[in-house]
Amino acid sequence: KDELRGVAQKPPLELVQALDNASNGLCRIADAAELCRNVHPDEAFVETANEAVQEIAAYMGDVNVDRGVYEGMRRAESGEAFQGLPFEARAVLQHMRVAMESEGVHLEDSDKAACLQLLEQEQQLSFGIVQRQEQLRSASGGMGGDSESSGAWLPRSAAQDALGQASGRLRQRASASG
Repeated sequence: KDELRGVAQKPPLELVQALDNASNGLCRIADAAELCRNVHPDEAFVETANEAVQEIAAYMGDVNVDRGVYEGMRRAESGEAFQGLPFEARAVLQHMRVAMESEGVHLEDSDKAACLQLLEQEQQLSFGIVQRQEQLRSASGGMGGDSESSGAWLPRSAAQDALGQASGRLRQRASASG
């Protein structure tokens, strides 16, 4: 977090370097935690690693919709110093700005918060699917016959917990079209 303090006010090259350094540091930690949550045999380690990945992803999501950082990037791109940057720095800056725009940096604060919450739920469901597939693969005899697991990528209860009331609407749409 210290790396990003006042980042929006930095000159263009320093802004790119600070964002890149912070991203690299966070990714090193997240990658190690991701490995742990996917291969460690101890469920306590898996859960702790999962929490670490989620916390880092949430923080990165916050940075990706931070209007101050975004405005700093736009300022850097429109300034005279931008053309003097190395090609790689210009490309990184433009890529980061476009990525922020695709994450909803332009949205109102309440909509951004809802977007971040949905992205976090998506990540949790994705991990649940991967974890579920691994459990089913390692279970003897393949898939069980109970309604909670048969043919499912993840338990229905996990999807319903994540989607809340929206899951009822999804079920209605699926049955109406089917």
